[in-house]
Amino acid sequence: VFKARHWKMGQVVALKLIRKEHLSSSDSVERFRREILAVAQLDHPNIVRALDAEEVDGSWFMAMEFVDGTDLNKLVKQRGPLPGAPR
Repeated sequence: VFKARHWKMGQVVALKLIRKEHLSSSDSVERFRREILAVAQLDHPNIVRALDAEEVDGSWFMAMEFVDGTDLNKLVKQRGPLPGAPR
């Protein structure tokens, strides 16, 4: 996932791509396509929205809302498990 500027919309987005080494796997591409469809169905204030998704010259991407801050993995590594999280 990369921080990028959406060229059509002019806004900063989180850009998720399939790694090049996974493009040859039809399972990986299909999983990514299912993820795009699932994210597109979500509408909740605590979940980022999908803004765009496309396949260009065999590469897939999904542009999502960008939320500035740390990710959950880094937060857990810094502070330990969140309260109420299963151990």
